[in-house]
Amino acid sequence: MTPDPAVIAALAALRDIIRETGKTAAPAGLIETTKWGQPAFLSATPRTGTTVRIDALPAEPGKVAIFFHCKTSLVERFRSLFPNDFEFRGNRALVLDAHQPLPHEAIATCVALALTYYKPAARA
Repeated sequence: MTPDPAVIAALAALRDIIRETGKTAAPAGLIETTKWGQPAFLSATPRTGTTVRIDALPAEPGKVAIFFHCKTSLVERFRSLFPNDFEFRGNRALVLDAHQPLPHEAIATCVALALTYYKPAARA
């Protein structure tokens, strides 16, 4: 099966947004790794934030997701901040249609909140 070019482009754009956001949200640097077979990003400074992962959703052609640690209140907060920008999956993920324009600012805000989740000012 040939990968959907829109999905590939959306994942590349998500990676770019995360890396750009990491420049300010994670001033010590951003670690890019793989967790559960998915591209994962976290602050190089321990205990300042939580991991952000991205991936396509094979069971849902044309969809991509940004995953967050399910034991945090992040997705609940995103739901209140951006009720119309994402499709929400429980307390774990934001789902996007790769064939639609990405809400860059909303994504950047969500990523910044995740990368700084354990900082006192970020939780206020």
